[in-house]
Amino acid sequence: MQKQEPSPTTAPTNNHTGKTYSSSIDDYHVLELIGEGSFGKVFKGRRKYTSQIVAMKFIPKKGKNEKELYNLRQEINILKKLNHENIILLLDSFETKEEFCVVMEFAQGELFEILEDDERLPEDVVGKIAKQLVRALHYLHSNRIIHRDMKPQNILIGSDGAIKLCDFGFARVMSCNTMVLTSIKGTPLYMAPELVQEQPYNHTADLWSLGVILYELVVGKPPFFTNNFFSLIQFIVKDPVKYPPYISPPMKSFLRGLLNKAPKQRLDWPKLLEHPFVRETKEEKEQREKLLLDNIGRKRLEMFEKIVALNQKQDSNTKKPKQPSKTPSQTRVKKKVEPKRDIPLSEIETAIAKDENGPKSVMKNVEYLDKLANLIKVTQTAYKTKSTKTVQTSLKILSKALEKCEEEDSDNLVDAGIVSSLLLMHPTDGDVFQFPCVFQSESSSSTENIDCNQDINIRTAIAKALAKQNIVSSLSDLVNSPDYNSRIGILKVLFQSCRFLPEFARQVALDSPLVSSIMSLVKDSTDMKVIYETELSCLLLATIFKETPKIIPQFGRDIDTVINTSVSIINTALDERYKCFAILLLARLSSNPDSKKRVISELMTPVGMSKLNDVLTKDVMEGSGFGFPDIGLLDGVVYLFNQVSDIWASSFNNLLSKTGVWRSLTERLKSSDIEMSPDAALASIKLMYDIASANPDTIPTLVGDMSIVRTVIQCLKKNIVTAFSHWPASRSGGSSFVNIFINSSVSLLHLLYNQATLQEKENEKLLAELIKVTHKEELVKYCIGNLEFTTMENFGSSLNFLASMVITSPFFTKQFIKFGGLQPEFLQQILNTSNPSTVLMDGLSILSQIARTSKDYYKQIHQANIYTNIKDLLKHKENDVRAKVCNLIGNMCRHSAFFYEALNQYGLIPDLIQRCRDNDANTRKFACFAIGNACFHNNNLYKTLTPSIPPLIDLLSENSDEKTRANAAGALGNLVRNSNELVKDLLKNGAIEALVKTLSDDNSSAKKIALFSLGNFCQYEECCIVLKQLNFEKTITEIMAKSQEDTGVQKYCARIQTNLSKITI
Repeated sequence: MQKQEPSPTTAPTNNHTGKTYSSSIDDYHVLELIGEGSFGKVFKGRRKYTSQIVAMKFIPKKGKNEKELYNLRQEINILKKLNHENIILLLDSFETKEEFCVVMEFAQGELFEILEDDERLPEDVVGKIAKQLVRALHYLHSNRIIHRDMKPQNILIGSDGAIKLCDFGFARVMSCNTMVLTSIKGTPLYMAPELVQEQPYNHTADLWSLGVILYELVVGKPPFFTNNFFSLIQFIVKDPVKYPPYISPPMKSFLRGLLNKAPKQRLDWPKLLEHPFVRETKEEKEQREKLLLDNIGRKRLEMFEKIVALNQKQDSNTKKPKQPSKTPSQTRVKKKVEPKRDIPLSEIETAIAKDENGPKSVMKNVEYLDKLANLIKVTQTAYKTKSTKTVQTSLKILSKALEKCEEEDSDNLVDAGIVSSLLLMHPTDGDVFQFPCVFQSESSSSTENIDCNQDINIRTAIAKALAKQNIVSSLSDLVNSPDYNSRIGILKVLFQSCRFLPEFARQVALDSPLVSSIMSLVKDSTDMKVIYETELSCLLLATIFKETPKIIPQFGRDIDTVINTSVSIINTALDERYKCFAILLLARLSSNPDSKKRVISELMTPVGMSKLNDVLTKDVMEGSGFGFPDIGLLDGVVYLFNQVSDIWASSFNNLLSKTGVWRSLTERLKSSDIEMSPDAALASIKLMYDIASANPDTIPTLVGDMSIVRTVIQCLKKNIVTAFSHWPASRSGGSSFVNIFINSSVSLLHLLYNQATLQEKENEKLLAELIKVTHKEELVKYCIGNLEFTTMENFGSSLNFLASMVITSPFFTKQFIKFGGLQPEFLQQILNTSNPSTVLMDGLSILSQIARTSKDYYKQIHQANIYTNIKDLLKHKENDVRAKVCNLIGNMCRHSAFFYEALNQYGLIPDLIQRCRDNDANTRKFACFAIGNACFHNNNLYKTLTPSIPPLIDLLSENSDEKTRANAAGALGNLVRNSNELVKDLLKNGAIEALVKTLSDDNSSAKKIALFSLGNFCQYEECCIVLKQLNFEKTITEIMAKSQEDTGVQKYCARIQTNLSKITI
């Protein structure tokens, strides 16, 4: 095969740190063509003057427009950040006039070759391959990179047998014409259904492809195979996957999860990691982590270039070629230095303590700094192994060295301190702290969870050390340095220090020349180096102004210039991330009224809002998830809207709807991972609430197709709330944040619900649809589940909304019971007497409604064993609580005598009777209601209820409200409904006379109840005699004459007349 040598023209290449290298084709020997990838040819090569074998991929520029070329440069910079043991490492890159060259580590073979040699593989071997591919994809997806071209040809095998994933990321920046993903047969064997149908897709498309590959490995052929292109697409879209009987249940379950044609139903993170087929055993984890720690030097050493200059003056070109690595697949491009030995920490500690020059020697020694940097890596491995003590010791050593060098004036030493801080504050070789939800699962133990605060503690400690040394004044001149690399390094240290320590941000804010210098670096440009510098400057300024908004006015002209430049970037830049950083800066500047007016005039127009909507609708975060996102790229858009909505309400609302921003924001909130930080997610919810509450009439328009409702419900799901709860409290996470987030989300939903209820006649369809969606999305389930993450004081909003839903619709009542609302653990917490009265009242209202709805729920209420709670609540200090609990007892006795025995057993009746003499009228009313129902179904409680007779009679007086008198009259009648057991006591206390007196009020609603109760008394002769003595027959005749049109009254009177006529005195 004839070798095709690329053009030797050299073009400088920027890596993600902003450093410019002079790599070119002249630095490599191009040996032989070894394959053709998705977008170019791949050659085997060797770095000149070394024995390092590399793979060199040449991507032609021909046929690509300027935006595609720009995006490809960006993508290469993004991919340079990645560093994972199961991903081919991108070592170097450069470009010529005709093509790009990407230099990667060299691996020995393709997985495809195994498929050619072996028809199928044993399942245990496939399992080992699956575990590595899952870790690789997990890492890519955590960094918001979708592979898009998963197939056996893109899975390489290192000489040590490790699986290496390659050819990822480039598909995103290519034009549509180059996006055909094909297999060896020229057909889309590994493409997900949504891809072959040209539908929107996300990272789950990679998971489908993973399933196809693993299926092919274990079966010997893909699940869908035909030589006909169109038939294959139909098979992929419609046909079910057939699983041979020899596939084990765990693997079959795993494949079924991946090969689900519905993307949203596919097995996804974090559950995918915990599936039995790929979940690592303890032994496997320990072995893998040991290998990772042994190979902790797997990195690009150009990051130490500046430090090396302090210790080694000779030029790298004079060095002898390095000896070949034992493992070709793990060789790296090395520059100027390669540490020769493993240095124990004790040696560094001894060097510091040796004498007064000890700290200086440590800060100048590249081997020592290399060792410390390696040990303080903030990676998953460091957290999951027993290396925490080592990390802490290393940090203490470095901090001690910095502190003891306080008075050192050597420029080299300052540089060493800055660079060593940079390595720790802003890692450059791709270590990414991932969002907690990626790692958390229901089956994970607390010991397996990542201590995400460790990362923050390390960086905060460094920032404190820098602040203590008053390093800000020393950095001011360096920001104005003509050397690009120096400026970038200083901006990184400043940004991360301000980010992790507000005190440091306030120190910077006091240095006006420094802040002005940083603002001068904000530029609108197409040059990648300038863009990167501007992005860092925007982030740094946004962080400073967030902490010190009052200083904004003092930078008058500089602020105007920054606003103009930022607006220009938003209007014209191609890079979406570039725009996002500019928007974030504008949002922070808008905390100042004058700046806010400028921003509104520039961006709060149909054109400006459309530009902001463009940012919301594009995949700006793919490949840019570096570090954990306490600053999400879309945060600025949300913060900006929050800043302006308060002074521009009605016009702002119209623009939100007309420009599509409202829908885009809703969709982003629903699907966002690290596009929005937790704080921005909360800000989005608050923005929606403010808009809806300020303009209730616009709610039908804003709610629209219910996407906002679905989105907010999505935010209340357990995996989201769990992620927020594990997020560090200092970075807008933890329990306090969760309480606020849950309350804000529920309050928004409750507001929409209440407005729809109030406008039921005008918006009957809206209310019906709202009930339908909230029921289908199982909002009740998530409201109940919120109790796991919040305190009882903060659970009130969720419980109040639950009460509204349960009272409104029986559908919600059923869901409340289905999802554990009547479980003893839940109710015991809700009805604890120490709870806020609002919580108690809502809990009692829900129980009352359930008991009132059907006797079918009585058994579950009984099993909750809340009788002690009820007894205590009958004596609660709050009037409303006592009234509610009396109402609950009444409804518990509404449909049957099911609870009679328990009420008697737990001694609730005497306390209930006391409430008939309560100082609160409402409580007295519901106490009468409860007593009436407690004696309605049988006479089992008559004896216990005897003491209730006097207070019930007293409540028939005109001093009581009408409803209370009616309830009291009914209760007295029920005390003789089932037997004559209490007749003597009732006659003795004058019950009949009191009831007869109640009939004198012609307009009283208690009149009917009293008549009915007197009818009950007339069952017994002694009662009829008393009535005849009172000449009650005449009274009955008069009542019937006055109420001829009231059939109920006529019926009750006739009943009494019939019974009285049987008695002769």
